[in-house]
Amino acid sequence: MTTQAGPSTSVSTPSRPTTSSPRTSTPRTSSQAPPTGDAANVTCEEYAGLDEDAQTAVIEEILKDQSSVLGPGDAEIAKTLADAVCTFLPDSTVSEILLGGTTPP
Repeated sequence: MTTQAGPSTSVSTPSRPTTSSPRTSTPRTSSQAPPTGDAANVTCEEYAGLDEDAQTAVIEEILKDQSSVLGPGDAEIAKTLADAVCTFLPDSTVSEILLGGTTPP
């Protein structure tokens, strides 16, 4: 009995990149953060449509000049909070979520 090398039978399948970000129902289509000064008016729905860098920019802008428990050094914590809460309150603004304020009924 002899063994001959034959054609390879392995199949390559393209791999899909994995992300640790939670999926939202809104596709991430925009990579532009709102102009400086507009971050306080960004709704959770708009926030969900931004890419991660733009979301971080919105968070940092909101925390920059505000007096709250969260400060500029807490951007990662604030982003995690905004990501979670905005899923349930799309009509609220991100600044309401992070700084407190009224939310829609």
